[in-house]
Amino acid sequence: MAIRKVMERGEGFLKFIASGEWDFPDAVAALQSARDESERSNLMPVLINMSMVTGTPETMQRVDLGLLIAEQLRRVKLAVVARPEIITRLAETVALNRRPDASVQRRSRGSGMAPR
Repeated sequence: MAIRKVMERGEGFLKFIASGEWDFPDAVAALQSARDESERSNLMPVLINMSMVTGTPETMQRVDLGLLIAEQLRRVKLAVVARPEIITRLAETVALNRRPDASVQRRSRGSGMAPR
């Protein structure tokens, strides 16, 4: 297994932290595990942090990842943090076309609010 994941329960949400080398079957298993645990624990908001996953998916893997997020994680409020090589505009577009209630927010490293 190339992608390792750790699950943490927050107050009212689940957080999955993934690390390791990109592997499509492992990424699918991690997303399905997040969905299953969210449904089992009745905690619908899920944060998946894939920013420590290295490697680059193939183009069709990005399409399939977008389809998986849109179709299998439909009932889950989901936020995914990943490097641009993992989730590109192609995956985002596929997910948005299949799930019109979704939204995508792109942020580059270092953007956002400054600490006070």
